[in-house]
Amino acid sequence: MALSDLLAALERDATDRVHAIRGDGDARAAEIREAAARERAARIASRAATFVAERRAEADRELAAAAHRARAAVLSARAAMLDRVRDAVRAELPGAAADPDVARRLADAALACAGDGPELVPTRLATGFVVELPTQVRIEATLESLFAREWPRLACEALALEREA
Repeated sequence: MALSDLLAALERDATDRVHAIRGDGDARAAEIREAAARERAARIASRAATFVAERRAEADRELAAAAHRARAAVLSARAAMLDRVRDAVRAELPGAAADPDVARRLADAALACAGDGPELVPTRLATGFVVELPTQVRIEATLESLFAREWPRLACEALALEREA
């Protein structure tokens, strides 16, 4: 084998090795680029998921706060409505107590609660009568006290009517 043949063979082997090394390097570089792209995509997805979760939590908090404010406004409006109803009814009580039939029934109720005993005279109030017993017991038979006793039930009925409307 001649020296030129040997040099040509060595050159071919060297060229083949360079191509093989370059091919391996290109393949490895492609793998690294793909791994880096996957890593980047995973990081972006993770950060995006975190961002979305934080925004969703923030939106949920804002919705809950808005719902709370709306509920408070509704409850405040209902309380104001009940106050107006109660005030309107209380304003009518003295006129209703002035009716002779109502006044007689209230006086009879006060005396009936006092029971048998010394002759008692009920004291007239704007909305009914009161009887003071010698034992320091005070018996009130007034439309105001009757209304106060019935107010919780009446308020519930007023709210039920308001919800139906």
